[in-house]
Amino acid sequence: MKVIGLRDKTMKASQTKLLMLSGWVYSLVYELVLIGGFPYAAYRLEQLAHLKMLPSALILKVPALFLIIGGLVISGACMAPFSRRGHGTPACFRPAQELMAQGIYRYCRNPIILGNVVTVLGLGLFFQSVFILLYAMVLALGFHFYFVVIEEPRLELRFGDAYRQYAQHVHRWVPRIRTRWHEKGKS
Repeated sequence: MKVIGLRDKTMKASQTKLLMLSGWVYSLVYELVLIGGFPYAAYRLEQLAHLKMLPSALILKVPALFLIIGGLVISGACMAPFSRRGHGTPACFRPAQELMAQGIYRYCRNPIILGNVVTVLGLGLFFQSVFILLYAMVLALGFHFYFVVIEEPRLELRFGDAYRQYAQHVHRWVPRIRTRWHEKGKS
């Protein structure tokens, strides 16, 4: 019996590692395309079309770097909890099995997306690119539509009252630093 118990623990540990790896690979590709590839393509298109509409301003570079780094840190900090606590990934093909409501998720329901939009906004300011800023706006609106129409109803069906209570106390996009919501049994 002890051997089987040890084997089960080893299998669970390796499954968790594999899950974490798949989540990180998916996230890396997702991040590279969504907040790297598309903004770069918009920037190049703007350059090729000679449509530079924002004046070059060195004063925008420092706040833009804070937005870029802050957005990447927020998005990155959200990946590991999916495999550790939620037993899944941020990817729609392997969603978390438990409601993600700990850590940064106690303050914002969609911190990965918030981090992505903030990063793209920072890129737009850094490169003074109207196209990248427009892309950030389209990205934010597209994600908002997706979460309101598709993702949140799915979460409500999967997690029921727990999700409804969570959604009632934690904002969708703007972090609420002083939230009164705490998961049962956790502080």
